[in-house]
Amino acid sequence: MKKGLVAYNNYQVASLRIFFSFILLLPLSVRNLKRITGKTIIPLLIVGYLGIAIPALLFTTAQTFIDSSLAGMLNSMTPFFTLLVGLFFYRTKLRILKITGVIIGLIGAAGLIVNDFTNFLDTINWYAAIVLLATLCYGISINEIKARLSHLNGIEITSLSVLFIGPVASVYLLFSDYSAVVQSNEKWSSLFYIFLLAAFCSVFALIIFNNMIRYT
Repeated sequence: MKKGLVAYNNYQVASLRIFFSFILLLPLSVRNLKRITGKTIIPLLIVGYLGIAIPALLFTTAQTFIDSSLAGMLNSMTPFFTLLVGLFFYRTKLRILKITGVIIGLIGAAGLIVNDFTNFLDTINWYAAIVLLATLCYGISINEIKARLSHLNGIEITSLSVLFIGPVASVYLLFSDYSAVVQSNEKWSSLFYIFLLAAFCSVFALIIFNNMIRYT
């Protein structure tokens, strides 16, 4: 993301990431179209936007102001929000080890975000909080996959959810302002890094991740 942000703004990086994922997955999306039914279309939309598109934008926006290492550490809050959303909206059963783990994670995240607990609102890193919002989106998406899409495999879930967000990203890119990009000497290298981001983090990793959620 950091390499992509050298030449492109946060909206362009997120949109290009989605667009490249859309193109890479398009043959699989077309092949799996028959898996879209009245019962799966809403969950796939939720996974597409809350599990991929919105977090991609939120992470890229946050990374314009915070370090990649901090963003990566805060991403570990995903299990906390997955458990919280599951508890209140998906009737997930609680286990003591799960509760202990997420509480430890919550304390760690609070320490990373707030510089001075005696003056909470003035010292909170709001860009780090944006990452937490992204992990909340992940938590909703994960529960949706487990509850309503467990009959689909990782390739089907990923390809079909990206199918719903790819055209939106394409339209944005079509009307985006590239004046600053044209003047950058790093535009091609940044584009290459965004392509790598799409191929490995939005395609390959998501296929594995979404498939794993079916069994865990």
